[in-house]
Order: sequence, then structure tokens, then C-alpha cells
Amino acid sequence: MKRFRFVNTVISVTLALTVIAFPASFNRASAPEADAGSAAAATVTAEPCTTAEKAEITKAAEPAVEDSGDEVKDITDENISDYIDSADVFYEPKAESVTVLDDGSAYINDVVSVFFEDSADESDVERIAGRLNGEVVGSSSWMNEVEIKIEKTDFAGIEKLCGEIMEDEDVEFASCSIATPVSEEYVPEDPWDGWASWDEEAENRYPSYNNWWITATHTDEAWNYMDKFSKINIGIVDSGVDANHPDLKNVVSFPDTFFELHNAPGDHGTHVAGIIGAEHNNNTCISGIVPDCNLICADWLPDKEDGQRWNSEIRIVTAFANAVKAGAKVVNFSLGSSGNIANGTTDRYQFVKDAEGRLTSYYIAKLLERGYDFICCQSAGNGTTTRANKFYAVDSTNNGTFCTVTKENAVKTVDGVTPEDIVDRIIVVAACRNLGGGKYEQCSFSNGGEHVSVCAPGQSIYSTIPYEESLDTYCDYMSGTSMAAPVVTGIASLVWSVNQSFTGAQVKHFVCDNTSIEVADSSSASHLPTGTMRMVDAKLAVEAAIAASENNGTAVGKIVPFNHSGKVGITLTSDDGTVYRAVTDEDGSYSFSLPEGGYTLSINKASSDYDTHFEVTSSQETTVEEIMVKRIDTYYGEKLINAVHNMRSFLSKIGLY
Repeated sequence: MKRFRFVNTVISVTLALTVIAFPASFNRASAPEADAGSAAAATVTAEPCTTAEKAEITKAAEPAVEDSGDEVKDITDENISDYIDSADVFYEPKAESVTVLDDGSAYINDVVSVFFEDSADESDVERIAGRLNGEVVGSSSWMNEVEIKIEKTDFAGIEKLCGEIMEDEDVEFASCSIATPVSEEYVPEDPWDGWASWDEEAENRYPSYNNWWITATHTDEAWNYMDKFSKINIGIVDSGVDANHPDLKNVVSFPDTFFELHNAPGDHGTHVAGIIGAEHNNNTCISGIVPDCNLICADWLPDKEDGQRWNSEIRIVTAFANAVKAGAKVVNFSLGSSGNIANGTTDRYQFVKDAEGRLTSYYIAKLLERGYDFICCQSAGNGTTTRANKFYAVDSTNNGTFCTVTKENAVKTVDGVTPEDIVDRIIVVAACRNLGGGKYEQCSFSNGGEHVSVCAPGQSIYSTIPYEESLDTYCDYMSGTSMAAPVVTGIASLVWSVNQSFTGAQVKHFVCDNTSIEVADSSSASHLPTGTMRMVDAKLAVEAAIAASENNGTAVGKIVPFNHSGKVGITLTSDDGTVYRAVTDEDGSYSFSLPEGGYTLSINKASSDYDTHFEVTSSQETTVEEIMVKRIDTYYGEKLINAVHNMRSFLSKIGLY
């Protein structure tokens, strides 16, 4: 557990090293844009997975939390790695800091998250904290976000505070954070023999063949285009992943050392990872959807061993930002909060959904603004259970995080990013089951509604788990929308690997609009959403991506920033208005595979004076003139991260790290 009494100690050392490393430019910050005053919503449970036999999913009870007090420990050579490996420090609320609303939503009543402008410095942070009569108890430096502890306040009061703070010229966005109780992972009840069998006609049979989800989505047919695929980075924000699993050990990585140290291997995260990227041709367990990938895994769960039982949305979106910064193109979120709807209701308050949508859409918008492009693929959720212990599948917007984002509540004030751009980076996935004979219907537990993007297999999915000694197995069955989401994440990654210059919006189109199978509505009376859905089809999606890239030309060039070295965010806007985003290599070089036509290159955080127009010719390489940029606003967070690395190196030399 990260204890915030340590923050001042760590930051003091870090700031000293930062001043040494950046004496002339330390007082710069970077942050997010905002909409009206906002509250952030959190989704903190891995989607409760059900076995094929279970018709209902039991809502996790809210556990009691014992106040462990404000014990302060010394930073020693044994524990120092817990604090110097991350520029992200989270406020972890105790029971008394959480207020539960009538609809079951819970918010943190004594913290406001504030995101600062690029021009802000540490004195502005102190000024805003003073204005709130609060103190800084957490931060996500790369996003220029600080968590400020305030007096206990009701939801409306916190939203009012956020609106007032956002009128300050040094603040881009401010948000309350909604919390949900941390629950234990689901343990599957249907042991298998540990070895995957393969059947070419599995999709036409009842779900007794454990590769049915591969054949039903025509992923095996998409593999016929192996020569078109390139290695791709994929993010997984989930419970911990077993990095030593024989089917995953060569594909799992972490955003940084902090996430590696805080990875607690679990069944849920390991199962999700296997669906996406279990190694091919190693005679072990299964083959994941993506044959050549790097899985960037971020364990978002707090440390339950220290008594922590509540989580906030900030922890999830910070893990997301770290995965994207580390290179992830598609990020999987098999998590949600629909199971926390209060007993007796089947819908969360709309103002809570809108507050959550503003925060999570803001993160998407800021990452796009910085030159990153990606897709967030989230499970639609596994419904809720009423007071009478009756289960209902509900609308997917109740599942929190990215499921809550709409064009109406998405932030609209981040330069160059529209609500449509934001929504085009989100895929929400419902789950279906195999009826045999090539027929499918939506799972009784799967949330639905008009905001679901596509459907995928989610019942009796066979994938990797940490070694289970009692069963002598590395694989097992799980069910849930948590299993459907990584199927789509894997297929989207296959598509993007055909041409990594595609935009996230283009990849979403290839995946969601190229389908061949209609999935029937659930036959269960407890499935409240109605209507049919489309099953994701890997073969058709990949073929559409290949066709779209057939006659592309290549544009290569280099950006040389005058005031610092490292990656630079850039955008290319075609003459027809399509916007391509990318981050250069460390030396400033870039390469795009693009359709023939004219393009304008712009450099993020730099004057439009550097905009350059060029033409791309089909099947030819165009070299864009090298650009020397006199000034690019660098991010306060990046400087702090660099300072942390400097500190780590120094401590290593003196034997403390």
C-alpha cells in the first residue's frame, strides 16, 4: 500500500534532483482540458465471471474496513523501491472517506482531483490547495494531476468546488472521484484437464470444444494472413498477470518497474492475457488471438493485504495512461461497476454516469492531443442482483469507466479533439454463448443496450490461469463479458498490426462494421436490454484492413526539438480531413503508411509556423524535410519522471537501490 505521509519525503528528494537536471525549466506543468465541473466515477471490480452453468451472478458484498490509522514508516533500503519507481501516488480512501448514494454509487467525500495547465508550477499547486484549505495527498505527474484532501463534502458540494476551481487560469480540469468496493477475484468451478483440444468444426457444436471462440470469430481464418501482421503492443488493465506462465512468459511486460513490482498474479488477469496473446506453437495450453505481441500489463487493484477495500477511478485511468505511454495501441478493460447498483434498482443516476464520462473522456482527449492513438476496449458488464436475489442484465452505461462516455458528456475543450474523436476510441463488448449449429445468443448475464459496439464469445472460454497444483493445470474455463472484451481486443490488435498508421477510429470501423453473424437476443427473461447484435469477425476485419492499405505510400521524416531530446507528438491531417496521430521515436524520426494524397504535418505543443505540407504517392516513399523546432513545451510530469530515474541511479550507486 502506498502511504501518502511518504509523499513529501520522496518529492523533496525528487525535486532536488529535478532542479539539478532542469535548473532553467523546472516550473512547468502539463495537464488536461475540461468541461463543466465534474465528478469522476470509478470502476473497481474485475467483472465477476460466471461458469456456463450459473444463470446469475452474485453481487459482491461491501466488506467492512478497519481503520489502520496513520502509521508512518521509515523509507529504508528494503522498501525504497516501492516509492522511487513511480511518479504516480494514489490516495487510498478508508471507509469513512466514502459516501454511498441511494443508487449504490459511492464517491470519495474528502478528495478533489485537479489537473493543471502546462504553464502552471508548484506554487500554483500550493495556491489551489490553499484555496481548498486542503493538502496534496496523491499525484499522477505525467497527467499533471494532484489529489487534494479537503473537508468532508457532499457530492453536489464537490461538483460545485470543481466548477469554481476550473475557472482558475492554471487549472484545466477538476473532478470528484467515485469509489467502489474491491472484491475478490472469481475462481472458476469447472476444472479442465489442462490441455487444449482443437476441433475444426467447434463453432458448429455445443460448447464442449474449448476453441469454439476462436472458430466462431473466424480468427483461425484470419491467421491465414500471418505475413500481413506486425508485432504490436497491447495493454491490459486488470488484476495481476502470471508473468511466469509457460504460455505468457515471453509476451508479458509492464509499463515500468513500479507496475512490475506491484503485479499480483491472479486468475482473472492471467485468463484475459491468454485470450489475447498466449504464445503460439509451444505445445502449451492454447494459442492467443495475436501471434506476435507484447502485452503491457498494469495491475490496477489496491493492496488488499493492507486492509484497503475501496478504489477510485483515478487508479484505473492512470494505469490506462501508463499503458498507452508505454506504447499500447489497444487497451483491454475487463472490469466494471454494474454489479454495484443498489438493491432494488437497475440503473445508476445519470449525473453519476455523466461525471464519470467527463473524467474518462478527458484522459482519452489529452492522450490524443499529445499524439497517442489507441482504442479502449471494455466489457459491457455482467448485470446486477436485486434485493430479492434476482439477477438482471442491464444497460451497459451502468458499467462505469469508458462505458459511460457519450458524445453528450465527453469533454469538448481539448484542442483538436472532438467528442466524436473520443467515442471513436471506445469499443464496448457484450457476450454471447454458443447454441450449436452455428447459432448464438446473448448471454443471460451480459449487459446490452445501444452503446454496445459489438458482441463476442463470453461463455465457457478456455484460457490461461496461474498454475493450479490441485488440478495440475495451467488453463481453465471462465465466463463473463470479461472474457468477451479480450476477444475483441485481440482482433482489433490483429487489424491494427496490418498497418500501425491507422487511426483508432479506422480500426474501430474495421472491427465493428465488418461482421457476418447476427447474435440473437437472450432468451432469458432477466436480460432487460433487447435486440440483436453483431458478432465480431476477425477474418472480415483483417481483410478490410488489408484492402485499405494495399496501395499506400510511405512518409518518413524527423523532428529535431531544439530544447530537449526524446519523443515528440505529431499529427498528420490529410487534405480530406482525416487526422493521423503518432509519437516519434526517441531520435525524433517517424514513418507513416498512408493513402495517396496531400497531408499537413503539425507538431504538438509547437507553433503552427512549423506546419509542413507534403504529398504521398502510391507505393512510393516520400521523405519529408527535417524540421528543427526552436521550442516545444515539455511536460512537467516527464521531467519529474526523468528526475525519478536520476534518483534511482544515484541511490543505486550508494547501495540503496
